[in-house]
Amino acid sequence: MKTRFFAFLFSFLSGTIAVQGQLTKGQLMIGGAGSMSVDQHRAYDRATVCINLSPSGGYFFTPKFVVGGELTYVFLHNKDQFNTLIRITPFLRFYIWEGNRWAIFSQAGFGFEKSKNRNQRNRLAFRNNRVNVGGNIGLAWFLRENIALEASMNYDYSVYSQLYGTHEAGLFAGFQIFLRELKDKRRG
Repeated sequence: MKTRFFAFLFSFLSGTIAVQGQLTKGQLMIGGAGSMSVDQHRAYDRATVCINLSPSGGYFFTPKFVVGGELTYVFLHNKDQFNTLIRITPFLRFYIWEGNRWAIFSQAGFGFEKSKNRNQRNRLAFRNNRVNVGGNIGLAWFLRENIALEASMNYDYSVYSQLYGTHEAGLFAGFQIFLRELKDKRRG
């Protein structure tokens, strides 16, 4: 056990990858997050399946500052309901602190959602258009020079109408790949 601990500690402390080289102007950032959950509701005798996929991409306009966008797709289904949601969210991300293999970031976004909900029992269906405002703070761990795993605490507020809105908070995990900007070889 001690051998494993010291091997982990040595590899962690002797890492040669510097995050500072990854968060530079002109780089592209692509990645995303996803989740799947199955909830069993005993009171209603039903299970709910929820799938959430969120690919994202961005561009470093200055070191540590990313402007990008995210496309979120959510699918929720149980024996009574069938719901889908699509959200487009432009975002701003700033890397607050950089370590050897770690970075802390903050992100804010403003998006638009379209959802479709259908009740299986009475065949009622309705659609919603929403405005979404959200933010998160997270930690990126660079596994390699250009690949990072991320964990973040998120908060979102969605407005359905003047009278109704929802608050959501949660923990998310995802990844990012950092690519150098492709230069046009014809320009020299």
